Amino acid sequence: MTTGIYGGDRWRQIIQPGDVIRSLVYGNHTTPVGTTTSGDMRLLALTTDVPNTEFKPHPDYFDSTYRFAQGLRASDGNTYVYNMPYWDIDAKTTAVPPEVQNRTLTETTAFGNHVNQATLRVPSSRSMELPYSQGTPTANPPNGGVNGVVRSDGRAGDFDTGLGVFPDGPYANKQDEGNVIFKYFDTAKQKWIYPIPYAGNQSYEPPGDIYFSPNRQMPSPVLFGSLLSRPTDTHPARGWETLAFCPNTVGERHPGNTVTPRDHLLLDLFTMPFVEPYLISEPLSTAGRVNLNYQIAPFPYIKRSTALRAALASLRVTAISTSLLTTYKTGANGKPLPNPGDNPRFRIDRDETLKAFDSFFSHYKTTPNEGFFKSASQICERFFYPTGPGIAPKFRAPTYEPDTIYDAPGSPSGEADIINFWRQRTLTGDNVREKPYADLYPRITTKSNTYTVHVRVQTVRQVGGPSSDFSKWREGVDEILGEYRGSETIERYIDPSDPRLLTKLSDANINAPDASLEDIYRFRVVKTKQFNP
Repeated sequence: MTTGIYGGDRWRQIIQPGDVIRSLVYGNHTTPVGTTTSGDMRLLALTTDVPNTEFKPHPDYFDSTYRFAQGLRASDGNTYVYNMPYWDIDAKTTAVPPEVQNRTLTETTAFGNHVNQATLRVPSSRSMELPYSQGTPTANPPNGGVNGVVRSDGRAGDFDTGLGVFPDGPYANKQDEGNVIFKYFDTAKQKWIYPIPYAGNQSYEPPGDIYFSPNRQMPSPVLFGSLLSRPTDTHPARGWETLAFCPNTVGERHPGNTVTPRDHLLLDLFTMPFVEPYLISEPLSTAGRVNLNYQIAPFPYIKRSTALRAALASLRVTAISTSLLTTYKTGANGKPLPNPGDNPRFRIDRDETLKAFDSFFSHYKTTPNEGFFKSASQICERFFYPTGPGIAPKFRAPTYEPDTIYDAPGSPSGEADIINFWRQRTLTGDNVREKPYADLYPRITTKSNTYTVHVRVQTVRQVGGPSSDFSKWREGVDEILGEYRGSETIERYIDPSDPRLLTKLSDANINAPDASLEDIYRFRVVKTKQFNP
């Protein structure tokens, strides 16, 4: 073996000269292009006894021409093996190993990279092609492939969008630390450079406190939405079916949104404290959170949505159109997306979003037990309406229509616009669909603990007489002796040092199925203001 081919920084490589690799691919697929319910690596990690039939030979497995039959990837997402800039940096040779010769950019296996685009592949080992979510790709992988991962019920399955240029796949929602540098100063050009995130940029921001903020790394338990559902002995997990923490799942009629109890109720078991800009949260307190039930029944004409609008203002909805199949990972020829309308990140149209909320609230008129949020996790049942160039889905239902969200095609629904919007954006992974809900959930509540009560108190004296009726006020006869106008801010709280919490809960009679913590709440006045114009 010559140094020109295998020398240089070979000590840095996983594969060394002389190695022979024969890999198996987890999962099955149909030939030619079809769909599959297998290949979900998350399911593999949860399975204690994996049948050998779940593994298939790599397409190069029995080809003696090539020593490598594998799908490893380098840290930048490219296929790993004999890509000259990585393998032979020092030698800087143009020699091409035999294993690279006679390969085409379209050779793929069943699982791996979600994007079927030649520019993302290195012609050194057949790159592994993760199935498309659904729809018809611009070019199908040869040698057999998969056009859609599906759940056990036959609908499109849940997958995660890969970080940056990395392939999409069955991930567990790795958080993006976001430390790629925002800008740097080019001394040669004497100007600031704003690089494209993840696109070959090797510059990073210096570490700082903000990168270690728990709320930044884990904003809320909604990030658990990429975990497979029902992973128990009695209810085994199913491939490509994760917890549903949004209404716009990749596959419609998701069991997590239709089977009682709904998946989002698991979020009630967790909480994330407020730590920025300062430590706000106290035990069993909802201070700092916005109440979803902004409408006061039965006074629908009173609008108190300002706080919720503020909470929605910073959120973005990410929705990747199927028309961006060949560009959403790298842009057009490695450059940013050319058209502003191609930007997959949208602001939230708060007017349309809250129209749907108002319609939901109106349901109490016919069913008193409905039409209000009982749990903050119910935000995962409501659509966020995006707005952007050429994007304007509208909420059109005059009244609340239960159980029509993401129903079968053709079902009457006031949310038909937003449903069709998502049907055209099936390249969007489960993690980015749920991200706005992950960011909003820790900021909302359905049970406020702080109230401002406006009061007007009068001291009166009734003038007596033989025929006086002291149950009635006589204007112009009875007297007002004094008046006080003002407001009191009252907080409902639980004292962590309460003796009932320092003993066994069973002794305090607050852990029975029909009991609650209501009896140990206390009240305190935190602010008093007199109006004295």
